[in-house]
Amino acid sequence: MSKREKLIKKMRENPKGIRFEEVDNLLVGIGFHRRQPRKGSSHYIYRMGPHKLVIKRENPVKPVYIKEAIEIIDLIEKGENLNE
Repeated sequence: MSKREKLIKKMRENPKGIRFEEVDNLLVGIGFHRRQPRKGSSHYIYRMGPHKLVIKRENPVKPVYIKEAIEIIDLIEKGENLNE
C-alpha cells in the first residue's frame, strides 16, 4: 500500500487530526492545481478540471474539509464529472 493510499484510508476512517500539509501534498500529488486567492488569506483553492475544493489552512484541518476532499477523490477515481 502506497503512502497516498494509506493517507486516504486514514482520512476515511478518522477525518479528525489530519494536518494541512498532508492534505495539500495528497491533492497536489493527485494533480490538483493549488492557489491562494489573496496575499495573507488562510484559504487555499484546489482545482482539477470541473472539481473545486477550498480548504482553510489550519492544523488539524476541520473534518468537513476532509470529507469533501474524500468525496471529490472518489469521484475522480470513478471517472465521474462533478457537474453531472
